[in-house]
Amino acid sequence: MDLPPTSPAQPHRPPRPRLPLVDVARGVAIVAMVIYHFSWDLSFFGLVATDVATAPGWRLFAQMIAGSFLGLVGVGLVLAHGDGIRWRQFLRRLGVIVLAAAAVTLGSYVLFPESFIFFGILHAIALTSLLGLAFVRLPSILTAAAAAIAFALPSIASSPEFNAPGLLWLGLATRVPSTNDYIPLLPWFGCVLSGIVIARFFLRRPSLPGWLRQEAPGAVGRSLVFAGRHSLAIYLLHQLVLLGLLWAFVQVAQPARTTPFQRSCARACVDNGSDAATCSRYCSCASDAITRLDMWDKMNANSLQPQERQQLSGAFRQCRAGAERPAP
Repeated sequence: MDLPPTSPAQPHRPPRPRLPLVDVARGVAIVAMVIYHFSWDLSFFGLVATDVATAPGWRLFAQMIAGSFLGLVGVGLVLAHGDGIRWRQFLRRLGVIVLAAAAVTLGSYVLFPESFIFFGILHAIALTSLLGLAFVRLPSILTAAAAAIAFALPSIASSPEFNAPGLLWLGLATRVPSTNDYIPLLPWFGCVLSGIVIARFFLRRPSLPGWLRQEAPGAVGRSLVFAGRHSLAIYLLHQLVLLGLLWAFVQVAQPARTTPFQRSCARACVDNGSDAATCSRYCSCASDAITRLDMWDKMNANSLQPQERQQLSGAFRQCRAGAERPAP
């Protein structure tokens, strides 16, 4: 008996050619991410005064990077599957991303158990890639409406009921969990849907604009294309390299971690109305207390336990009382 032929419902479709501009955009995003993480690492090791994890400008920078990555996920879905889903290619890529996300969760749990990454950018890319398939061939107006809903839902539908650990991935909680990377489904799925709309706007034309197909010029352009095409490997490896190099530097050079803290502390103290001499005494005492209690790493990583926070607060109160005591 002859075997049945391959189903005609799934004809072989050659992959679309890569667009250099998309690779360049992804390369720019990965370079920006490396810059952010290097700055975060400097802050974590106490080598700069700025708290990168909480500073508004740095937080906005991080959000722009995440949004650009997810927007490019939407563009990639249309490029790869806009004329029909290539399931084998999609599932292979999805499996790699899921494994990479699991590795990030495990690695961050080992390094930062109090703020490990349970739903970061890779987790978001995996889930939104799967959900985004449903929109790659829908009318663009429906996809745009879905994007608007995704952006709006956290503002109008957040509830304490979503604060349960098992629901934090949705993005509808009323608290921000303690984690080093948090990219929940909402509102970030809106970026993926926006990327789908933008890609379909250009790809529905009879021929692509020339600037979309143009090769990236120069060494910088070629480097960005390379980074864009290997963004996952760079994402997985760069923090290991950066953290390792900075850890080695701190062990060898033993830089004064108290200096950035004392500058930041003194500035905040003076802004709150105290005189410079009092602030100098207080901040010097506070940095000595952090050293004595061996809490620099945990404080920089924002991973202090409640009892440790209480202990540190008590030491700071004693420092404040001593600094404000009149000199004999």
